[in-house]
Amino acid sequence: MVYRWDIAPNWEDEHHIEIAIAQVDAAGSVLARSELLPSWPYQYEELEVELHRVGLRTE
Repeated sequence: MVYRWDIAPNWEDEHHIEIAIAQVDAAGSVLARSELLPSWPYQYEELEVELHRVGLRTE
């Protein structure tokens, strides 16, 4: 499995994560598949605020 992260120039913009897998059969043929997923990652401080907002805390 391979992951590729595409970080947008501006943190608030949509980022992308591509996940790819390759399957090798008995004859040696390779079948590859991938999926590109949108992502909006949190910055640590934002994640802490959201966790506290719902009653959770970091340790």
